[in-house]
Amino acid sequence: MITRTSFNNQLIAKIDAAMADATRFSKHLTHRLGYPMTASTYVENRRQQPIMRVTYHRGEVGAFRFWDRHQRDITPIVLQALRRSLRR
Repeated sequence: MITRTSFNNQLIAKIDAAMADATRFSKHLTHRLGYPMTASTYVENRRQQPIMRVTYHRGEVGAFRFWDRHQRDITPIVLQALRRSLRR
């Protein structure tokens, strides 16, 4: 389970990379197919097991959604951790 204290610099970097991948993939699909597409990528732990899913909904407000491995919406927790990391 992901909590507020789970976010270290390595995990935040992985989340950032997953957000970039989802955005890039969605833009590619949108360009290829001609209409907005949703894309998802996964954040993996050290053992290469998925711990979080990042979903990007192109063209929507609040485009990124974050889900843990039990499919619970953890978007507010992740966004709070990302904002905290920007202040450092």
